Amino acid sequence: MKRNPKSSAAIASEMSGVALGAGGVRHGSFWKELDSQGRALLMERGRWRAYAPGEVIYYQGGTGSDVVVLQAGYAKVVTQVGDRQALVAIRCPGNVLGENETLQRGGTTIRPHTAQALAERTIGLHIDAGVFRSFLDAHLPGWGALSRELSNQRSEAEIRIAGLAIDAANRRLARALCTLLDHEAIRRDGAGPIMIELSQGDLASWIGTSRETVERTLQSWRRRGIVSTGYRSITVRRSAELYRIAGDSAGVGFASSGLAG
Repeated sequence: MKRNPKSSAAIASEMSGVALGAGGVRHGSFWKELDSQGRALLMERGRWRAYAPGEVIYYQGGTGSDVVVLQAGYAKVVTQVGDRQALVAIRCPGNVLGENETLQRGGTTIRPHTAQALAERTIGLHIDAGVFRSFLDAHLPGWGALSRELSNQRSEAEIRIAGLAIDAANRRLARALCTLLDHEAIRRDGAGPIMIELSQGDLASWIGTSRETVERTLQSWRRRGIVSTGYRSITVRRSAELYRIAGDSAGVGFASSGLAG
């Protein structure tokens, strides 16, 4: 996969003002929950990277040396088991990649998953693991922000796992798409069209069903004007209806969501 050639300095020039104000990141994420002083400290100590769609951010089995805070785009987290690949989670702007293994102290850290960029414009702030740990130790609001993100991810993982056993595929798909929406932004700004850069295959793997089932469900939703679809993308046009299918007509159950698999 060809790398995005943009330099760290060029990305920093483009992103610094937006990132300092946590613009464009989702509510409930680490970066949004972090205070502005903490954001400034991490931006001083990190380096920026842009990724092309499909480019690997880090590999399963590799040694973990960085935490990556997504600032734009999506990333999928996958695990290779034999000759099969399972989608474990999807991360949104403001979410952290590689946080669990990086928090381990002592010894060599091995990445348990592969993280891969999904969107046309995926940008991450890379922070050395030791620097990130020192930051958390010295800046207590950082622990609070990270704890809230991890709690959100754990809650959504529990909901998704329970849904595999009891929910129909259309409800699981609706719930998956709802977790990708920024619910606080919808409440504040209204429910305009929202594009999600994910393939139908990624969604099928994430919710534990076939690609054909996802395709049939999306076709039905297209006819009803709930979504429209493009190449590796889905645009949610009626988020209230999607929340209703997910079993949460007001979006309350997703309001503080991060995004976890």
